[in-house]
Amino acid sequence: MKRHKLSRVYKDVFIGTEAKIPVRLVIELMPDAVYEQRMRKTLKIHKKKGYQTSEEYKFMSRFNLFITNVPKETLPDEVVSVLYRMRWQIELIFKIWKSIFGIHLFTSCQVNLQTPIRANQEKQPYPAIFKRMRKRIETLFAQLCDQFMLRRNYAKTIMGLSVRILSKITAVTLLQYINSKNNKPINHLKYALAS
Repeated sequence: MKRHKLSRVYKDVFIGTEAKIPVRLVIELMPDAVYEQRMRKTLKIHKKKGYQTSEEYKFMSRFNLFITNVPKETLPDEVVSVLYRMRWQIELIFKIWKSIFGIHLFTSCQVNLQTPIRANQEKQPYPAIFKRMRKRIETLFAQLCDQFMLRRNYAKTIMGLSVRILSKITAVTLLQYINSKNNKPINHLKYALAS
């Protein structure tokens, strides 16, 4: 690949031992800096566990391999690796949220989150209390986006984004607490700032 100055190669291949499934294989050559960083990390782990790093492993570490069965018309070859990277970033976000915010506790504690239906929708199986809660949640998200500029956070890493979101939610919670202590409507955040 280096000889032909190619950074990416696409192949139509078959996978499976019995039923052969047609897929596309994308082979990406990693830059030298990425390969060296990858090998440093691998050698450190292998040394710690007492493993020998084979030449085959070192050779394969120069590449990223992606497999997809999505048709080429739907997902062009050059987009496959980009999409996989985006998916990986989403998985990292959820991993951070699980470790920092404990979102996995919803499942373990059998918490079932449901969205109340709006008044302008056809079926309304929810009582009025849920409609008020939905309005409060929508108001809160509007405040986070407008007054606390949740969308404009300038985060450069996933951890930075998580910290910024957490700090803004903490600020809103503190203002609501101040309002509740002063017998003010909790969603009127500017009351807390003025008092």
